[in-house]
Amino acid sequence: MFSYAQWVPWVSSFLGAVTGFCLYVYIKNRFIFGLPESPAKIVISLLTLLLLSGGLAIAGYLDGLAAWLIMIFGICIIGEALRIVRVRNLKIEDEESENRAGERAKWITTTELQVLRYRLPVAADWSRPLRIVHTSDWHFSPKLPHSYWQRVVETLAQAEADLLFLTGDFVTHARDARFISEYLSRELARLGTFAVLGNHDYWEQPDEIRSHLTSAGVTLLTNTSVLLDPLPGTPLLICGCDDPWGSESWQPPRAPYQCIKLCLSHTPDNIYRLSGWGADAVFSGHFHAGHVRFPFLGALLIPSAYGRRFVHGHFRVNQTHLYVSAGIGSVVPSQRILCPPDIMIIDLVPAHLTDDNIRVGEGIGREPVGDHR
Repeated sequence: MFSYAQWVPWVSSFLGAVTGFCLYVYIKNRFIFGLPESPAKIVISLLTLLLLSGGLAIAGYLDGLAAWLIMIFGICIIGEALRIVRVRNLKIEDEESENRAGERAKWITTTELQVLRYRLPVAADWSRPLRIVHTSDWHFSPKLPHSYWQRVVETLAQAEADLLFLTGDFVTHARDARFISEYLSRELARLGTFAVLGNHDYWEQPDEIRSHLTSAGVTLLTNTSVLLDPLPGTPLLICGCDDPWGSESWQPPRAPYQCIKLCLSHTPDNIYRLSGWGADAVFSGHFHAGHVRFPFLGALLIPSAYGRRFVHGHFRVNQTHLYVSAGIGSVVPSQRILCPPDIMIIDLVPAHLTDDNIRVGEGIGREPVGDHR
């Protein structure tokens, strides 16, 4: 049997390791993720984890349940509680899950493509809703089978989109840019496909990626905007925000007095400035919804200045709606764990229409499309 004096150092060491890991997650999400991809970034990440988690574990063992250690641990707990409250105030839970009857939930969800449906009321004088299909983070690579990419494109075609939004990170390596033309050349939206680049696109060869997107018929919005009049009554302003990547900074475009303002931004971190501009909706990706989720804990590592605030789903910041996609492809690790890829379908529904008048997008929910290895 352990005496009090014997178990205190081990409990203190465990508490120190957990506290150090919490601090590491904070620093990793907000600072280390923002560094360009390089061997030095990996070294910095590993050293930070070792120094914080390992260092506090050793210090806790040597110093016991010291007041300083308990205080730091308490600050971490309070910070997590505040994050949970903030997310609950921002997130809108308007999607329902439909599980396949008789099939177990899978841990490895790399190709478990799902379709998420939403309805967003807008102040537009249209005769019918306007359907937006949103995808992000394709990360084209031969590591995933042709059948999976083909299934994704077929699902997009079946969505009957008016507009298709692609919010960056088309590749991880420039050598795979050819897949852009191969899979996205098909006409997938009545009014066009619009895109912005992501950090990986800028870190590789952005000009080559732009070329493939243009040849596929995609309209690239590099800190620019287009004004459409898709349905009589209210125009639609679509803009792209590539910040913080790229050589030019985003500037708020001029907008008609009455229009619906939509913005594509690879990272959700731009939501506050876009909300200040008056965007009705922002479409983002970048986080892969964590890529790896842990039971009960969810996603821990998210490359964001706001940590895990906008991991995935539908949020509302002031009067702006934010849709954060889990993405389509995979990076490192190559397998998604408890984190399926998704396609978002958002029907912009004129507020004056009743349910009886709505001809598209009546259903809201989660449609599993299947595992296509």
